[in-house]
Amino acid sequence: MQYLENSSVKSEEFVFNRQGDIMGMIGNCGAKYRTDYLQELMKHIPIDQFGTCLNNKPIQNKRTSPRWQFDKSLVMKGYKIGLALENKKHVDYVTEKIYDVLLVGSIPIYAGASNIDEYVPKHSYIDVSDFPNPVALAKYLKQVVSNKTLFRSYKRWTFSDVEKIFHRLRCKESWLCQFCDHVINQPKRLVKDALLS
Repeated sequence: MQYLENSSVKSEEFVFNRQGDIMGMIGNCGAKYRTDYLQELMKHIPIDQFGTCLNNKPIQNKRTSPRWQFDKSLVMKGYKIGLALENKKHVDYVTEKIYDVLLVGSIPIYAGASNIDEYVPKHSYIDVSDFPNPVALAKYLKQVVSNKTLFRSYKRWTFSDVEKIFHRLRCKESWLCQFCDHVINQPKRLVKDALLS
């Protein structure tokens, strides 16, 4: 979890110098928007796709293996960027995909929930919706994998950014938590006056 701490130049350098540039592990070809987008993107930039959908790289253990999560993480750690394309594009539909990529220190390419900034730090991922088409995204990805400054710009989030997001998500359903947040965020004079009256 070292990447959840303030990233040092040394750890950023390590990730930037990984052998692989871009990888994916998409196994469900039923999400047509995702499959079509990936297929077009792969025409314009090399992507090592380990999943069963558009597979071009073998992986030792399959999803049914008890070692799957471990093997998946090992493979992902060899790449600068990882695909995190959700099965559906719905508000609040956020799965493990983006977190898997972030936790190994890579930069996610994300497509899915339009409110993803509520779930992960801003500018910790590359949002597919920021690009008009796969060709434009591929052009930008080529810059990210070759430009250290641009690459590092995605590594500027901190553990406190993650804590704030976690707190906001935890409080989303709790009226008491929302009330406490409201009180805490008021100027101290207003809180004091309210308590004394």
